[in-house]
Amino acid sequence: MMEQSATVSETAAAVIREYFLYTRRTNLPELEQLLLKKEVPPAEAASLALEAYTHFYKRLLRVNLANFIMVFVVILVDVLLLPTLFERQQGDISMHILVYSIILLTSAILVRGLTRGLKLFSLREEITAFRDLRNL
Repeated sequence: MMEQSATVSETAAAVIREYFLYTRRTNLPELEQLLLKKEVPPAEAASLALEAYTHFYKRLLRVNLANFIMVFVVILVDVLLLPTLFERQQGDISMHILVYSIILLTSAILVRGLTRGLKLFSLREEITAFRDLRNL
């Protein structure tokens, strides 16, 4: 009995590792189905998939924390620096190019930060919905 439990745990760990290594999609029920196909018991498959996605979410949150800080700094730069740059614009074409380049760059960084934040939010909602549906 102990050997069977160990092999199930090893199989589940291998499936989870392979799923996060080779899959770009984030779909919690898909991981649960993969575990079930590898003959992991249903109750254990749901809890293992939930635990794996919770760790995945926490890792993404740590990685993206630097991006969130960068977005905050960009907002501060926009608020503090751009008004002074607009005041200095007096027909100099290089200053026009500089100001509009900064605006374009900060807009791209803000959009990227917002999309990453929305992806993290949707992943968190998926984890919460899965936990509620499976009563875990």
